[in-house]
Amino acid sequence: MKDKGFKKFIYSFDWYQSFDLPNFKIKGRFRTDLDFKNPKIMPKNLKGKTWLDVGCNSGLICIEAALRGAKKVVGVEVNKVWFQRAKKLASFLNLKEIEYYHLDALGIERLGTFDFVSCFSLIHLDEVEKPFEILKKLKAVTKKILILEIHTWELKLKILRFPWFIVLKYPFINTNNIKKILEKELGWQKVEYLGKSAKNRDLFCCYV
Repeated sequence: MKDKGFKKFIYSFDWYQSFDLPNFKIKGRFRTDLDFKNPKIMPKNLKGKTWLDVGCNSGLICIEAALRGAKKVVGVEVNKVWFQRAKKLASFLNLKEIEYYHLDALGIERLGTFDFVSCFSLIHLDEVEKPFEILKKLKAVTKKILILEIHTWELKLKILRFPWFIVLKYPFINTNNIKKILEKELGWQKVEYLGKSAKNRDLFCCYV
């Protein structure tokens, strides 16, 4: 890593994610790095495992997975600016096991299946018109565990973006009903509520 070029890069704009790794620190809008102190969100040892992060932003989760030994890490980001930042950051850190794709979440099935899949701060966004379809895609590409972050309050305002059978069965979006949707309508074997993330959003761990 070339220190001069790296420092110029990290101080050239404001970051959304925070990075607190051995060789560098980046202070973002949220202390997202704190989430990964919880082994249920990200195991300490990922040797031999594969990881997909959907809506990867600047690549924090991908970097963490690679540093913890994952043999293959893929990040998907539809925002071109964040996608380019993620690629550049991984290049500075010489993390060649990370691959990034400029891709919409609805297209992730073409990437294959992964032991672990994460999707942070995506399902509730204004630009997401088909949240239930994305949830189905996440289920399809997960071999073991999905870590899902949802801003439940925001999602309440977008209930009509779900299929009508979901709206009729679960007219009120809360953490309990999200668990029911994930288990009963999407087929996850078990869904565990992990509490709030560093961004004060709800975290769910879904098991195949």
